[in-house]
Amino acid sequence: MSFTANCSCVIITLALATLTLTFSEGYNVHIVNRFCNNDKPLTVHCKSGDDDLGNHTLWRGQDYNWQFNGNFWGTTLFHCNMKRDSQERDIKVFSIPDEEPSECMETKDCFWFVNEDGFYVGNKKFDWR
Repeated sequence: MSFTANCSCVIITLALATLTLTFSEGYNVHIVNRFCNNDKPLTVHCKSGDDDLGNHTLWRGQDYNWQFNGNFWGTTLFHCNMKRDSQERDIKVFSIPDEEPSECMETKDCFWFVNEDGFYVGNKKFDWR
């Protein structure tokens, strides 16, 4: 094999290793029930294109969380349907392609707080509507 071919193989191997390390970093997503009263639970159903995490019932103060690694292609996306009584909303809770929420990208920890008036992540608020 020529020197040029050897260099090309090394460069490709290093590029693939860099991509794998970049997208395989561990992330943590938390959904926390911050409702004032405890008369009804918050129901959470989260999934990605590859994983369905199922339904989870959270009472006041409870935290549902999961850990994952970004995929090789950098397309990891999770969304959650959150419901409490007659209020319901589907929210994109994590997206590598959109680099959202930015707080999650910086720290690798993503905390969503849900209460009567909406959903909070970092300084951002999302209404129930």
